[in-house]
Amino acid sequence: NWFQGQRRGQPHNGVITYVTNGELEIRTRSQLDPQGSADLCVRPENIELVDVAAGGAVDDLAHNVLPGVVLDVAPLGADVHVVVELRDKSRVLVIRKNTAKGSGFVTGQPVGARFSASDVLIF
Repeated sequence: NWFQGQRRGQPHNGVITYVTNGELEIRTRSQLDPQGSADLCVRPENIELVDVAAGGAVDDLAHNVLPGVVLDVAPLGADVHVVVELRDKSRVLVIRKNTAKGSGFVTGQPVGARFSASDVLIF
């Protein structure tokens, strides 16, 4: 999952904030600190889906929660691939382990794509 962002402000408690063209804020704790724009990457297995209707979209300085809607849920053997369309119309892939209960998410469901600032890689 790739984003391009422009650095906003100064680091705060080791966290750097980037803003995408679609106005998504993405925080990182990377040691790399480009002063302008940067490519940001989040591995699909590092993203957790949270049910925003159940109050699961907790956002704090150490985490990112990007609001979106589930577009597709595909059970693929040991994994489930979930595609989420974010509010800026970009998409992220989330990979979870397939369990007997399934992913717990359905197409059209509002969710938050939640990941740690430490899981954001900068290039």
